[in-house]
Amino acid sequence: MIHAPPQAPASPLEALALSERFVLWNLRAWACCCRGRRLPAAPVVSAFADLGAPAAADALDAAMTRLVLATGRPLAVHCPPHPGLSDDERTLLAAAAAAQRHDRDALATLFADVLSPPASALVGRSLMEFGAAIALVGVLLPQPGPAAGWPAPAAPATLH
Repeated sequence: MIHAPPQAPASPLEALALSERFVLWNLRAWACCCRGRRLPAAPVVSAFADLGAPAAADALDAAMTRLVLATGRPLAVHCPPHPGLSDDERTLLAAAAAAQRHDRDALATLFADVLSPPASALVGRSLMEFGAAIALVGVLLPQPGPAAGWPAPAAPATLH
């Protein structure tokens, strides 16, 4: 039996889990609508309504609006068909995954360079609502690993 070597993904997007690609598409669609001054983002509202999680669209809109208003710099969020993945998009996916796990420390770490602690808490709260809404319909985000810029997990505690 001959086995072909595993092929590397053709683009960074292909390396993402389907749930991450879905969330990324919605982040990008929201950003495109924002650039065109068409909020609320009808494609995002429709995507989450079709999935059975209409509250996710409101929570994503709240999180992104708070993030955009509180950051001191523009965020690099591409249009939906763009084949690449920006550092900001990686951070947003990691933040959504952390929020889905209710990991406030990870959220604070991820946003430390761009948000004040109170702003980080507000964005985090909206992201947690978003994460909970999509989890209810089975959209579960994988925990990013060290290759994604995520801090390596601490050694597990040992009870003596």
